[in-house]
Amino acid sequence: CRLSRLDTLLITHFHADHIAGLPGLLLTLGNSGKTSPLTIIGPEGLNSIVTSLTCIAPALPFPLEILEKDSSHGGEWHINNIKISWLPLNHRIPCFGYSV
Repeated sequence: CRLSRLDTLLITHFHADHIAGLPGLLLTLGNSGKTSPLTIIGPEGLNSIVTSLTCIAPALPFPLEILEKDSSHGGEWHINNIKISWLPLNHRIPCFGYSV
């Protein structure tokens, strides 16, 4: 399944319309045969949010790698030869804009 090739997920912020579908996505990935790690990147607090949301999917067949980025400044990193840049946005809560 092509979906099982997903290896990185970028989270902009923690409003429900941006994060509440995560448990369903993780369960779907698990049912797709995914066994390779999934990296989830987002603002500070991401680890506790993901931990809370995954309580309904505690036994995934793939590892999660959670990377929290400092929302006070931007930066860039490379994943699988892809450059991802981020910068903080003016929003009610810590929020990132990404460029891939």
